[in-house]
Amino acid sequence: MTIKEKIIQEIDSIDPVQLHLIYDIISNIKNKSRKQNQKNNNSHLKVRNALKSVKGSLSSEIIKNREDRI
Repeated sequence: MTIKEKIIQEIDSIDPVQLHLIYDIISNIKNKSRKQNQKNNNSHLKVRNALKSVKGSLSSEIIKNREDRI
């Protein structure tokens, strides 16, 4: 039996008041998932914005900054 089948079996035995609570929980999970996906989809834009001032090779900049600290 899959997890989905187990969940459906349990839901079938729950009273209507508790079903509303389960529905709210499912809605909250879906909303969090959507928000997380939107947040992740914009991460590359933040990185690009942060790196737009780097002239030339990023690896060269990193090496240069490391040499300054040594």
